[in-house]
Amino acid sequence: MFYYLLEIIIVIYGILLAVKPDLWWKVTNKNTNQKPPHSYLRNTRIMGIVFAVIGVILLLLSLL
Repeated sequence: MFYYLLEIIIVIYGILLAVKPDLWWKVTNKNTNQKPPHSYLRNTRIMGIVFAVIGVILLLLSLL
């Protein structure tokens, strides 16, 4: 049961990073008025997609 919850959290985290990559910048940066660099947004979006795909694969494997 714990693994299902962990996999769902990974999928939700990945979707959040893929859809709103500047959210993590606003949470971790002290000066929220600054705009994040384009490379930061691109890398965060790619990692969000990777997290979402890994979470879905783990979820499917645990259901088998």
